[in-house]
Amino acid sequence: MPDAPDVPHRLPDCGAHVHDRDSIYYLPLVLRRAQVTLLTRVDCCLCDQAKDVVDRVRADYDLQVRLVDIDSAEWQEIALAAGALIPPAVLLDGQPFSVGGRLSEGKLRQQLDAGLMPATRPGKRRWRWFSKSACADEQH
Repeated sequence: MPDAPDVPHRLPDCGAHVHDRDSIYYLPLVLRRAQVTLLTRVDCCLCDQAKDVVDRVRADYDLQVRLVDIDSAEWQEIALAAGALIPPAVLLDGQPFSVGGRLSEGKLRQQLDAGLMPATRPGKRRWRWFSKSACADEQH
């Protein structure tokens, strides 16, 4: 990250520090809790792997995790609505993310980062760069 300007000023509506010398400023990512639904079944090695990945990622992100077994009535309703009929299925905020295969921890983390869900581990800060015009559009 570039050095901070000598005297940054604060934009009241955006809460961003603006560089006087150029058109770049940065904002802390917006906090929000992601809902992860994991559709699994008993004695499924890929389901166990997906649970392990979600547990590791959960340590770094603010996730609300819901496990749904394939034998439950709830599973059929959720699976049909999302089009995720093959376990393990991972839904992010109700949308299919990974269905019927090995869950990639890296891709899950990338998706959570892209969705503006920052890590909650103490001392870990994430920033995203924007242009001044992006902030101006949000203010109107």
